[in-house]
Amino acid sequence: MQRIIITFILICSCSHLSATRNEKLSFTLDSLLDNISQIYKQKEASINTYKGIMDKDKSTATFLSVYDKLFNEYYVYQFDSAMVYVDKSIELADKTANQFYHDKSRIHCLPSVDFMERLCLCSMR
Repeated sequence: MQRIIITFILICSCSHLSATRNEKLSFTLDSLLDNISQIYKQKEASINTYKGIMDKDKSTATFLSVYDKLFNEYYVYQFDSAMVYVDKSIELADKTANQFYHDKSRIHCLPSVDFMERLCLCSMR
């Protein structure tokens, strides 16, 4: 009988902890959704800053570095745009024989939605 009571108490306490955790997650999600326009503005400002760097410094090293940063900025924001910068990076890295950025950009290709298609496209370069 004691085991049943202890088991019942443990189950009740676990479900209470789970409900509290869910409430915290729900509050966090609601907070993010309330501030989504501000988050988008910050993301756009960051993207525009990187693009501005490319306007000021036209060196290959700068372009490769900024393409990588733009990929990271766009990755969860606009995935298609992120992949555009991966393609640009691979193309420029190949033209300049920069193996580091070539390999890094190919790695960026791997987690894409259509894995096999991106892998084939990246391996063709």
